[in-house]
Amino acid sequence: MKEADLVTDVALNKVVSTLGPQRARTLVAEILHEIGLGSLSSPDDRLRFAVALMARGGLLEAIGRAIKIQAILHGASDLDGTHPGSRSVTGKQRAVRTA
Repeated sequence: MKEADLVTDVALNKVVSTLGPQRARTLVAEILHEIGLGSLSSPDDRLRFAVALMARGGLLEAIGRAIKIQAILHGASDLDGTHPGSRSVTGKQRAVRTA
């Protein structure tokens, strides 16, 4: 992950603006290692990153949810079954209201 990516990548910028560059750099490196990626080059990569971030809970979960929504809006596939109306992160089926 290049230093410039922390500023120019919209998903990573959310982490940087919340945690600061040094802490964000460490966290991003840890998560990318966990999910087996060297960078975020596609909406699907951003979705995987978001789900891993959400799993950490608290503020990171909120940031991850924002990144996840953005990834879905940019065409990410439902690789992990966490879209609304699908399965949640916990694996339970969500109810979908139709009107």
